[in-house]
This record gives sequence, structure tokens and C-alpha cells, in this order.
Amino acid sequence: MSKLENPKILEFGAGASTVWLAKRTNQLISIEHNPKFYRLTKQLLQRHGLVQNVDFRLLARSYAKVCAEFNEASMDMILIDGRDRAQCLEASISILKSGGLLVLDNAERQRYQEAMALVADWNHTISQQNQPDDHGFKYPNWQTHWWIKP
Repeated sequence: MSKLENPKILEFGAGASTVWLAKRTNQLISIEHNPKFYRLTKQLLQRHGLVQNVDFRLLARSYAKVCAEFNEASMDMILIDGRDRAQCLEASISILKSGGLLVLDNAERQRYQEAMALVADWNHTISQQNQPDDHGFKYPNWQTHWWIKP
């Protein structure tokens, strides 16, 4: 994916990544299902003065259906780091632009393998973490998969 000035990004699962992405685009659509996490993330966005950069939605599960609202090939990047990840991945394929980036966090989980087969022929890389995160949690073999849509 080439560098874009103001990429259109869809994020499933809000949090610190929402703030990070909102600093880089004003075309972020972030979907969260948990009211408490939604409220906390909204406070973070307010603290950083980024609320206007995000179309932030609290939606019930399964929220993959939100993809039907967007035109085909309209997203530059899709980050899947929430619930219903397999459904989100499947629903996201048609709305991602050619050359767009699809990111699946915690992709080492067996339950995502069938959905990942849908993008098996895309250019793909894996990042892996075996160190404690910022909160001291250690996740053995924690993987994030990155695909570029052909």
C-alpha cells in the first residue's frame, strides 16, 4: 500500500489503535460493541482532540453487517481487532480497494483459519509477539496478519 494523505479506514474494535489512527486520518470509521469500552475510547479521543476525525459507532454484535453500508472498493485499510473477526474479515473483502491493507489481530487463533483461507492468495506477512505487552500480559505466539488486496 502506498502512502496516502488521508486514507479511509474501517476499524472493528476500538481502543488505543483508534487514537493512533485518528491522528493519521480524518476518515476513520470505528466500530465497537461494548458500551464501557466505547465510553472509555470516546474519552481518549476527546482528551486528544480527535473526536471530529472519527465516525465512532456503538453497534450490537454481529457488527460485520456494517460493511453493507459502504461502496465496493471504498476502504484503503481495514483493521479487525474486535469481536466476530471471521465474519468481519469475510464482509470486508469486497469493500477494500485493490492495493488496500487488511489487518487481522490475534490471527493465530484456530477459529479464524477458515476465514483467512478467503485471502490466501493475497500478498501476506505476519508479525508475532512473544514479549509482554505494555500492561505486562504475555501472549505466546500472538500474531497479527497483514494482507494487501491484489
